[in-house]
Amino acid sequence: MGYFEYKARKGLIKVRTSIEKGVIKELEISGDFFLYPEDALWMLREYLTNTPIDYEAILSKIKSFIEKENVQLLGSTPEDFAKAIYYSAVGGENP
Repeated sequence: MGYFEYKARKGLIKVRTSIEKGVIKELEISGDFFLYPEDALWMLREYLTNTPIDYEAILSKIKSFIEKENVQLLGSTPEDFAKAIYYSAVGGENP
């Protein structure tokens, strides 16, 4: 299981990933960031299951989810979440 902590503009995003055959199988996201509605975090984790470990694919799915579910991020961006997830999956900031 991979782990990474990413410092967003306002908040820390902590991610644990379990990868099988190049896709996300399990995803845990926690930290001190603000995301509304609050249950969107659980939904995002489910939405990203089976996503390939590719930064652009992860970012695209996050942006799609945010738009579809009308999610608001305060102090962080979709890119922050995508980086935290990607870096957790590949073992750090050097893909």
